[in-house]
Amino acid sequence: MAFRFHTRWLWAMPNLVLLLFLLAAGGFVYLLQHNELGERRDALIVDALWQEQTLRLHLESQRNQLIELAHATQSEGLDEDQLSARSLFLLSENPEIMGMVRQDSLDRSLWVYPPLANAALDSILSTPEARQALRQAHLTGRPAYSTAIFSPTREYVFVLYAPISDGKRYAGALASVHSLKGLLEQQVPWWIANKYQISIVDLDGKGLAAKFDQRIPGSDLSHELAFDPPGGGLRMRATSYQQASPILQRALLWVLIGLAGVMLWSMWALRRHIRQRLEAERALRQEMSLRRAMEDSLVSGMRAMDMHGKLIYVNRAFCEMVGLSSEQLLDQQTPMPYWAPEAQDDCAAIYQSILAGQCPPNGYTARFMRQDGERFDVRIYASPLIDSQGKQSGWMSSLYDITELKREREALKASHERFMTVLDGLDAMVTVVDPDSHEVLFSNQRVRTWLRLASDSAYCIIPLLPLPYQHDDGEAWDAIGQRWYHIQRRLLLWVDGRPAWLSIATDLTVLRSMQEREQQQAQQLQHTARLISMGEMASSLAHELNQPLAAISSYSTGCQNLLEQGTTSPEALRLALGKISEQARRAGGIIRGIREFVQRREPKLGACQLNDMIDNVLSLLSAELRHTGTQVRYRLVSLPDIQADRVMLEQVLFNLAKNAIEAMTNRPAYQRKLTLISKQLDHHVCITVADRGPGLSEAEKQQLFTAFYTTKAQGMGMGLNICRSIVEYHQGRLWVEDNPGGGCRFSFTLPLPPREVDHVETA
Repeated sequence: MAFRFHTRWLWAMPNLVLLLFLLAAGGFVYLLQHNELGERRDALIVDALWQEQTLRLHLESQRNQLIELAHATQSEGLDEDQLSARSLFLLSENPEIMGMVRQDSLDRSLWVYPPLANAALDSILSTPEARQALRQAHLTGRPAYSTAIFSPTREYVFVLYAPISDGKRYAGALASVHSLKGLLEQQVPWWIANKYQISIVDLDGKGLAAKFDQRIPGSDLSHELAFDPPGGGLRMRATSYQQASPILQRALLWVLIGLAGVMLWSMWALRRHIRQRLEAERALRQEMSLRRAMEDSLVSGMRAMDMHGKLIYVNRAFCEMVGLSSEQLLDQQTPMPYWAPEAQDDCAAIYQSILAGQCPPNGYTARFMRQDGERFDVRIYASPLIDSQGKQSGWMSSLYDITELKREREALKASHERFMTVLDGLDAMVTVVDPDSHEVLFSNQRVRTWLRLASDSAYCIIPLLPLPYQHDDGEAWDAIGQRWYHIQRRLLLWVDGRPAWLSIATDLTVLRSMQEREQQQAQQLQHTARLISMGEMASSLAHELNQPLAAISSYSTGCQNLLEQGTTSPEALRLALGKISEQARRAGGIIRGIREFVQRREPKLGACQLNDMIDNVLSLLSAELRHTGTQVRYRLVSLPDIQADRVMLEQVLFNLAKNAIEAMTNRPAYQRKLTLISKQLDHHVCITVADRGPGLSEAEKQQLFTAFYTTKAQGMGMGLNICRSIVEYHQGRLWVEDNPGGGCRFSFTLPLPPREVDHVETA
């Protein structure tokens, strides 16, 4: 009885000791956890206070720098380059600042840095929160922060305004836009970020920005502090990352210790067996070391699996390829840990094909995944694994990393596709032609569509392009398709090194039609303007024609009276008839000038003398000049002939002179002076028409040549617009400027013919 009790006690003692040990370990672990939690909470509060102080000091430093820069902007008169240089330094020292804007007293942006962020910064500064902060800075004369603003970059920012004053007057503000996320990324050190999630929240607890954009497991360890500046209800929250349960860790530790004890006992029991196998293992180890050295020297991955697909061997190169150790790989079966999740089905199919004995010479292409998640592509070659008895015991595979090779091929293919997309999207026809055989080496989709050919059709370019092959540009008419094309040709080296012609043909049919219609409308408008001008001068021209007609009538009556008296000598009649002929030629010249001026015809270029044109125009305006009492002053020099349309240029001179006469209608008689100036420049001749009228304002000068703009009560606003079109048609330029003696000066230049330019340069 006593022996049985003793035996039971001996069996129960270890269990009791184990139970007491577990209770003591549990209590110890609980105390450790409680103390650790308290230490973590205290450390969290201390670190949060330190981080809040760091952010506050940093923002105060930025505010002081912005105040200094705003003061320097007004006191030192910084220009945009100097302000940009200082802003660049401030932004480089504070990457969380997205940009800076200088505003005037009317809240208009005068300067933005960086310029590329102009649209985003304007959008931020136009928000009600930013305007409220600007208003506060204006009223208080002190820097002001805005509340949090959701920017177009999909992040929360705040704006700091530093007012700028000119003495006691508000002169604007200097604004800086700060990213909350950028502020945390720059000012939260790594040792804080490793322990806590630092974030900025509003009064409702909504997260506005965080050091890392990631979700963290729920934790009861967090601490919030007021985030001022910038204030506005913002708070800084520090949340401790949830750690693994200390109880499980310690329980696992004790389990490992127990297992270690069991293993020690097992090792002691097996010790005698180990001695017997040491010699055999030593010899086997030497042989395996030599084999391992040879296999590890390979750069390609090697793996072996049994007939059921279990991994039984991997070499060093394969382990490095997948980022896993051999211990983690051996004895693994499908799915393998290095298979990419998105390629599980493909990898499994390849695996089953190898197990089924399907080993193609070209191998298989599969996508694997390294331990860090990086994907890479491999080429797999498999062969049967034969043991020492000549039986197949599994499959041996060699693997090659083809990621870079495949990436280069894909990049080349994508580049080619982009190139073809651009060429096929052009409206022009692009071809590359062999200069000898005229075979089309390349053509875009527009050419194949035009010819209704398949993409792989071979054809010749001979009947397609009407121009001979030359290294030049030109326009060609397609008689078959009834289209105009602008053809550009360049000689280049093709991909195989042989010369080839690159041709680009652009359809100009619509453009030429529009240009022809525009030219016809311009001619019609010019003809209408000339008719209107003649209509306005009808009374003056009637008076001008009445003078020679009246003289003809008087001379005819005198001749008739002399004949009736019968005392007339032939010499007297000859003199009177000469006067009648002279006056008839004068009337005919007036009518012919009017007819040529208003006649509608196509532009006709020929040799013209500008000084003669001035005389013709003044003869048409002679009645107007006498009626208004306008004096004409000439400052003309001898000019070479130019190639121009005489009627069109006379219309320009007519309109300018007539406008000058009308501008001086209400001026005193002694001030009505029309000045005509001609001079020769290096490659141009210049004509100036000056008046002494009231002149034009700067606003009127800006719109003077615009169609339908006029300063006259009854004007149409087309005269000067037509004049500019005519001058530009002749490759010239028309402009207006103030007359130093009062009034305006209208000047236009026309190019000299090449021979005249050469003559001027030689002289």
